[in-house]
Parts: sequence; C-alpha cells; structure tokens
Amino acid sequence: MIEKVLADLNRVDGVHGSLVVSSDGLIIAEAVPPDIDSEVVGAIATTVYGSGERVVDEMDLGDLEQMLIESTEGKVMIIAVSEEATLVLITDPDANLGLIRLRAQEAAEEIAKQL
Repeated sequence: MIEKVLADLNRVDGVHGSLVVSSDGLIIAEAVPPDIDSEVVGAIATTVYGSGERVVDEMDLGDLEQMLIESTEGKVMIIAVSEEATLVLITDPDANLGLIRLRAQEAAEEIAKQL
C-alpha cells in the first residue's frame, strides 16, 4: 500500500511528512503531522510543480524530475511519480538531502507501480 511506503519514507532521518498528490492537486495518500493541512500543501505543490514543468519545457531541458523549495525552517521536495502524480516530502532545514533523494526516488518507483 502507498500509505506503508510513505510511513517508511517518514522514518528517514529529517523527513517530517510525505504525501502523494494527483496532477489535479487531490490527495492520493498522506502521512503528515496534524498541524499540516495536506489538502492545501498538495494543491500548492501541484501548482508549483506545474510551473516548474513549464520553465523546463520553455528552456528545452527535457522532463522535470524533481523540485526543491528551501526555507529557513525546512525544505519541501516534489518528485515526479508518474504523469498523474507527484510525491511531496517535508524535511528539516538541515536534512541530508542525498539520502532523502535516494529513498524518495525508491519510494516514487514503488508508488508508481501501485497507481
């Protein structure tokens, strides 16, 4: 199940929450803390990812695979799962992004199989 994949991903040091969002911004699955409004985060992440896709298309850079938003209090990583879905991760500001990217890519591949 996708929820188990997300729960496993949330056990990676520095990851606070994760969700899978459809291309129209609807939540497919989530594992986020109660203080995070996953519906709002999912809708905004979908819009941001769509904007990134347009930028990449405009510059003829191929397909967008992931985006990273960094702030003083944390990071948000958005990763393509398929044409119909993205994986959104919420992390600590000092999280080990190398390890998280590796685990997130593995999770995205597993989630794609389940969609």
